[in-house]
Amino acid sequence: MASLMEGPPESGELFAPVPYDSVFERHDSIGEYDRQISADSDELQDLVITSSEKTSAEKYLTILALGTTLQQLSLSNKPTVGLQRKFPEGLKYGEPNLLVTPPDKVFKTVLSLYMESKDLPMPTYEEVLICNENTTEEEVTLLWKRAMGDPNHFRIFCLVHAELLSYQVCDKALKSLTECSYAKNDYRLVIVCSDEDLDKFHMISKLQLFKQQLEAFHCDDDYKQYLKSHFVQNPNILGRRALASTIDRENSCVRVVTSDRTGMGKSLYIQRMKEELKSKCYGVSSDVIIPVHGPKVTSDSIVQLLKSSVGNKDTNQAIIFHLDISPNVLRQVDSILFSLLILQAVSGTHGKIWRSYISHLYAIEVSVLKNDIKFAKPTVELLKLLPTVQCLSPRSVCNVLEGERG
Repeated sequence: MASLMEGPPESGELFAPVPYDSVFERHDSIGEYDRQISADSDELQDLVITSSEKTSAEKYLTILALGTTLQQLSLSNKPTVGLQRKFPEGLKYGEPNLLVTPPDKVFKTVLSLYMESKDLPMPTYEEVLICNENTTEEEVTLLWKRAMGDPNHFRIFCLVHAELLSYQVCDKALKSLTECSYAKNDYRLVIVCSDEDLDKFHMISKLQLFKQQLEAFHCDDDYKQYLKSHFVQNPNILGRRALASTIDRENSCVRVVTSDRTGMGKSLYIQRMKEELKSKCYGVSSDVIIPVHGPKVTSDSIVQLLKSSVGNKDTNQAIIFHLDISPNVLRQVDSILFSLLILQAVSGTHGKIWRSYISHLYAIEVSVLKNDIKFAKPTVELLKLLPTVQCLSPRSVCNVLEGERG
């Protein structure tokens, strides 16, 4: 982490080199309630500028102004902290509840934890950490600390795909869990692992005593309805500010456009969405294409593509992000899609984070070929839960119409 100070401060002055813009960058997109503070960001920035205008370093915030800013953000975030999620039956407070599930049910299990409180926002990036081979001990420890220090312990914290942690990271993370949880008996913590190659996973073997089973099970329609209820936007939620979701047939901010083979008109469907957005929101909207191709797709590459695609544009305007996913990388993108669309934030290994705004629409173009259904089952199962348009061949359309006519 970079130092907050650049050389010794001048006499009588303490300055932290934090540019104004970085303080406000995308803080307003974590969770449904957190996003509501975006309307107040201009007032907050005025407060900081007023506090800093008499300083001799106009580029930077004074420590006093930074403290005032953080205090205001803390007050704005209180509604989210106060959201009381219902803890599923069968899980225990004050224990690291271990859930082991088939690979294609990992994210369904995560959703089940939060579906107990359907009226509350979807799980947030702060509550859920999805592991991969590059996840560090520090990232896991921060999740432990958030779980132990959560005010009133109303939220549920979840470590996902913990089986992917390296042996060294897993060992250190478990030691830090022991230290963080000492004399704590009311936190809510769940660790979700895949049951693929169980003998190789250190986390599962160490936490066998805490293995639990969810008592509540949901069908695919329940998951679909839960996600749809959160993806569908009220066109008036931001007042005069445009929402890209207004051009979707259900006002959904996520739309999967799929087919079982190539050349079925998926790109044309999304192109028409883009044209409609431009006609409705001329001058205050844009669209970008994010090619998600191989040979390897990582969160770093996705974050870089998203950030570079918008450049210096106002990222809080109505934007259609067209993610064109190649079939050969379908197996690699389940965690990234869950983070981007449901947690609404994707982080890279170098600390860069992309956060979604309520004004964005993510159009996912993907061909799910018959051979990929088994090969990329976790991703296919996740895509099935999202609002979807299926593009058919002309012959298939004729068959459907003939069937409707009887």
